[in-house]
Amino acid sequence: MAAQAPAALLVSALVGNLAELVSGEVVFGVPSTGGLVVAVSWPPRPPGTPLGADFAQVATAPGVSAAEPAPGGGVVVITKSGRVTGTDRSALRETATWLGLATRLDRLRTARDQAARRAEGLDADLAATRERLAQVRDLERRRLVGAITAVTTREFADVRARAEELGSAFAADDSTADPVAGKAKAGSGTAETGGATVNAVDNTAETGGGKAETGGGTAEAGDSAAKMGDSAANMGASAANMGASAVEAGGDAVGAVDNPAGRAVADAAGRAVDGLRDALDELIDTFRTVVRGVHPAMLPERGPRAALEELAATLPRPVRFGGDLGRRVGWEVESGLYHAAAAVLTVLAGRDADTPVAVDLGRQGTVLRVVATAAEPDRPVAALVAALADDTERLAVLGGALTCAAAGGVATVSVRLPERIGADAVNGETTTAGLLDRVRDLLEQGWQAATDPADRDRWAAIADRLGRPVRLAVVGPARTAVVGALLGTEVAAAEHPTWYARGESGATTNANGHRVVRLPADFLRGLTVVEVPGAPDAALAAALSAESEGFAPAVDAVLCLTPPEPGFRETLRAGRHRVALIDPDPGLRPGLALVAATLREEEHRALRSTAPDPVALARVPPPDLPTAVSTARGVVEQGAAALMSALAQRSGLTALRRGLADTLLARAEVITARRALVAVDAALPALPANHPLRWSVEQVRVEAHDIAELDLLDDITRGAVPLRADRAAALRLLGAHGLAARTRLGLPADTPPDRVHTTAQAAADRWRAHAEHPATGARTRHACEVLIRTCEGLTAQALPTPRSRTSTPV
Repeated sequence: MAAQAPAALLVSALVGNLAELVSGEVVFGVPSTGGLVVAVSWPPRPPGTPLGADFAQVATAPGVSAAEPAPGGGVVVITKSGRVTGTDRSALRETATWLGLATRLDRLRTARDQAARRAEGLDADLAATRERLAQVRDLERRRLVGAITAVTTREFADVRARAEELGSAFAADDSTADPVAGKAKAGSGTAETGGATVNAVDNTAETGGGKAETGGGTAEAGDSAAKMGDSAANMGASAANMGASAVEAGGDAVGAVDNPAGRAVADAAGRAVDGLRDALDELIDTFRTVVRGVHPAMLPERGPRAALEELAATLPRPVRFGGDLGRRVGWEVESGLYHAAAAVLTVLAGRDADTPVAVDLGRQGTVLRVVATAAEPDRPVAALVAALADDTERLAVLGGALTCAAAGGVATVSVRLPERIGADAVNGETTTAGLLDRVRDLLEQGWQAATDPADRDRWAAIADRLGRPVRLAVVGPARTAVVGALLGTEVAAAEHPTWYARGESGATTNANGHRVVRLPADFLRGLTVVEVPGAPDAALAAALSAESEGFAPAVDAVLCLTPPEPGFRETLRAGRHRVALIDPDPGLRPGLALVAATLREEEHRALRSTAPDPVALARVPPPDLPTAVSTARGVVEQGAAALMSALAQRSGLTALRRGLADTLLARAEVITARRALVAVDAALPALPANHPLRWSVEQVRVEAHDIAELDLLDDITRGAVPLRADRAAALRLLGAHGLAARTRLGLPADTPPDRVHTTAQAAADRWRAHAEHPATGARTRHACEVLIRTCEGLTAQALPTPRSRTSTPV
């Protein structure tokens, strides 16, 4: 009946029924951008009336007799003159559950209708994409045929002309003596054979061109080109050998009859053979260039950047490369990105110029990006668009985009391509990758729905910040040493905040006035480190948590290396965005950690000697010197790498890196998704009240258990949930010490899956019993529900289904 009844009727009936049971007033509130507001009440209140900022404020408001959170973020409130009995509370909990179910049913119906409409649109898009794909294949075949045949027309003509010269040289003088004539006829036959070889090469080109024209796409045409290159090389070698035989024949003729006519024939034949050899070499090089353009050898071995650098070396205009695409992706994506970027380079650097073309490679979230910039004062944007029209169409089929722009005589061409072609199916719980995809889809919908330019800029800024790495601020007196240790290089102390990001070594100032130092450090993959001077007080916390670009805080987490002053921790958590505070292990030794990460040769020798030189060990803090010496003696027979590893362990650097990986990097995508959703809340009021995006945002938030875990982890850490003795177990279960199933459950790493399964089930039962205890408050009960869902997920992971038995165990 619940599934068939209209949601509004069901909610009203549930609220009215509860009001009658408890003999009081009942209000059902739902989340909105400003907090919880009235949705349905009995006796009726105006819908939209504010109730409070959150559940805690509503539950403790004057006049509220009892409150219960409803699944999905709502709240049910009872107000009555008498005492709230156990029967009242039982009815309140049951009604809250049903109201959450009714709300979820309504959202699912809305999602179903949206999915149906989207499916219709996708069908139309699929038909259009297939048509465009057919067009792109045709364009690709034409391009390859042109590259294979038209480019070699001059070379074939030159080879044919040289072969004809060789034949003419032997047929030039009929008055030569008989032995010479015999040799000349033999050489002439060789030249004719060489001419036949040239014709065979020409026919091979035509055959290969036919293969490219009738092939299904780039790969088949590329195979044809490769075969043509091999054929040309083999036939060219044969022709060169035949030419050598002709020279030998001419030489024999000179030796046999020493007369001017014989010498003239030999000289002409020698010149013709040299010319034929040069023409064949040029033809073979041309074939090789064409084949490398279709299947660049560097691409599968070293990736798009190396292949583009190889191409740039053959272009007349200098090209300068910067940036990094990060981890390798699938061949079809790298190939598509390479060919599009190669077309851009061919257009911009295909003619000689003094100023170089600047190429920047990067990644925004899961989108690969190549941006080429060049001074083009005489080329309008329309000319660039026309020259790259076919490549734009090919890239669009893969889900990417190629855009051209110009300002002040400088042209900018941007190539963007997702690292995955098509979306992976998501079964069961929303995965982290699926969560980011859904958030990106929401941001795209919001940008399209916004009509005001300022609102569109807001949505675009949120999307841009979503694609950027998480940010870690390091504060405290030893911040410079710790930053250097984390990055594996010494850094200079700064009087102003310094941002460290991954890239080719160099320092710049970005559009926000931040000093940005780029380093090729592995630690900076997916992370930006900010060294922030100043005492950790409330003022610094306010600056770090203040919203900046993307309507998000300046940083996502703070590593505080000294006990914070009063107000620092509270200010970080006071805003809409929660900034995590990470406390390092008390045993961290910053100076020794820096030495461990940047050990010098003289320090290695000094630590290994029986009498360490204090001058060579000046970087080691005096209190840490005995530890450094004893550590070195433990690995005296091993190399510098072993000493660096041992020092990192003793200094606490290894534990710090592992802790940051577990608490920050492992949740990086969840942190960015939650940050974007909070920023979206501020952008939603500009949309119509009944816009479906409002429900979609709430649906993503409710269904994303990763975000619920992160929120609860923050609440427990700041003491907002009174779990008391269960606090440590809850933090561990939420992934505070690592996200692996065995780590969450407090089990050894070699625990078999069946024990993981039973332990997770037992943990779920314990938290369920805690939630159902009469003395458990509403906030604690909600926390238990999140923990139960986590345990249920671990239970399902521990024993895979028969279909997935071969998957990697947890």
